[in-house]
Amino acid sequence: MNRIFSHCLYMLLIVFIVMGNATAQELENEKRYKSWTLKCFKQEKSTPSNCLLMQTIVLKETNSRLLQMAIDKQEKQVAGRLTVPLGVFLPNGLTLQIDKGEKTSFPLLHCDQQGCHTTIRLNKDLIAGLKAGKQLTVTFSDMTQRSIGVPVSLQGFTLGFNHLK
Repeated sequence: MNRIFSHCLYMLLIVFIVMGNATAQELENEKRYKSWTLKCFKQEKSTPSNCLLMQTIVLKETNSRLLQMAIDKQEKQVAGRLTVPLGVFLPNGLTLQIDKGEKTSFPLLHCDQQGCHTTIRLNKDLIAGLKAGKQLTVTFSDMTQRSIGVPVSLQGFTLGFNHLK
């Protein structure tokens, strides 16, 4: 039980770090690496920039965001924050699958007006898979428990990740 509690506490801490990094700072610069965008933010003049490697998938018909993935590197920790739309079936969480590899499940941690979010720790194996893969599929369920698979291109991920500070 303590292990589950400490894991949840760690994940919430990562969520607040990533959320704070993306919202409380001014955009300093942005560079595109094929399907990925590296956005660097400056908080104060005396602090170094904080950068996020991001990709947003938008539905063309409605121009609404279907998925946003932001990767943040803090010291030796790498975290990914995924945001899906409101109206998802929360108990199913979401799964990640690189190409035809193994599916990994994650809980959705919370929802706000921006959507429903989860934050995951990206270990060396997951990072290596993202670098070597062609496509990541993020799957979640709508309120009728219908599965929705969102393809995320991994083109440019390696180069963008290598420039992530």
